[in-house]
Amino acid sequence: MILARLIAPEDFGLLAIAMIFVGLGMIISNQGFTPALVQKKELSHNNIQAAILLSVVSGLVLFCIVWLLAPVAASFFNEPRALNVVRATGLIFLFNGFSSVGRGILMREFRYKPLFFIEVGSFVVGYGILGITLAVLDYGVWSLVLGVITQYALMAVCYLVYVGFSFKIVFRNGEYRKLLRFGSGVSLLSFLNYSAMNVDNLIIGRALDSQALGFYSKAFGLMQVPVTSLSYTIGSVSMSAFSAIQDNTDRLKRAYLKAINIIFMVAAPLAVIMVISAEYFVLGVYGPDWNGAVEAFRILSIGILFKVFFGISGSMAKATNNVFKETIRQLIFAVCVTIFGLLFLPLGIEGIALAVTLASFIFFILMIQLSLKLCKAKFTEFLISLKSGAWLGFSAMISNVGIVILLQSLFDWLPVPAKMVIILAFCSIICLVFFLRAPASIMGENRHWLIQTYSAYLPAPIRQFILKLVAL
Repeated sequence: MILARLIAPEDFGLLAIAMIFVGLGMIISNQGFTPALVQKKELSHNNIQAAILLSVVSGLVLFCIVWLLAPVAASFFNEPRALNVVRATGLIFLFNGFSSVGRGILMREFRYKPLFFIEVGSFVVGYGILGITLAVLDYGVWSLVLGVITQYALMAVCYLVYVGFSFKIVFRNGEYRKLLRFGSGVSLLSFLNYSAMNVDNLIIGRALDSQALGFYSKAFGLMQVPVTSLSYTIGSVSMSAFSAIQDNTDRLKRAYLKAINIIFMVAAPLAVIMVISAEYFVLGVYGPDWNGAVEAFRILSIGILFKVFFGISGSMAKATNNVFKETIRQLIFAVCVTIFGLLFLPLGIEGIALAVTLASFIFFILMIQLSLKLCKAKFTEFLISLKSGAWLGFSAMISNVGIVILLQSLFDWLPVPAKMVIILAFCSIICLVFFLRAPASIMGENRHWLIQTYSAYLPAPIRQFILKLVAL
């Protein structure tokens, strides 16, 4: 929110160009080590040492490759300023090797609290404090670049200190082969996923310009906030859980359907609110200079209804060692994004947003089919698990339309950020009341579990009020 008001859209476009290539290199440098360390039933000290060595060496090699190929990237996008930006962001590879192994160990042991503090703290200090300070001093795109590099460097140091790595070369070839066998499948899957998720950026950066890419990247990034919070976060946690019960199909089925139900109860109302109030979100978060991102954000927000399930379904495939089945579906997704993107390119970034949304729906169908097959659940059971979320989405739609009409007619003089906060607060209250007071036949059995679980973190008076409200 702060950086978007201090830095021009084209500077964000330059960083987006660099991160396309850096992100691709991340997949290769990691070699799928994080999920490999989580998925293994028994993890030895030699496994960890082999993963560290492979990850660090591949990161060093990739840094050299990116440095040499940076001119090609700048030429492809017809953007000479991207040369030094791409080379500088390549430094991330040197730090990521330590982070990926440390992250995998903590995830395997369900130690998400230190993982939270390491990653959020590094982001706040690097991209937040340093990035904002440099932006105020008018460093432009370099405030973003140095902020990202600092963020990854801090993460590497924190993982080294907290997890306590020791460096030792493992001479048993079997240790590397075991990791690479599983990791290669995950890396291929990640490569296809990354390609599909960045074809849109490639098309925009090549066919349009850095400003259009800046608008699109921020619209996509804002849409990704709930997707990241729900899909990828729950997906990473669920992989640890699914891996622990991978041989018990009944428990897998119950856990999967329960996760689907909870995810959609949050995702459905959020998606509805973001689609209806797209203008308030984009201008409220980024400021008046970002009006060009509004319609792309609105279209992309429809895809939240599908994207939030990617993480949980992917975790099911990885935990049951069906990585290559997911890989085939990712390939289809990548092809769809490419074809649709080229077809809809004349519509500008809005057309690319439509292409991504349509491809996401196709991938959603394919991944749900795979997940249901792996846990032996029926499609009707999946649909039933969406019922409570659909009702919450309907309540969000009614409340959102009502509050927008009220704001436009009586409070149009309010600044856009204030309107955004009012919309979020009002719709959240309505959805919460509906969640607590709707009949059990609508909300399902997971409502009681959610209330019992999360009310324990609230002060006693608030907890008692909520429990009485549900009991009314």
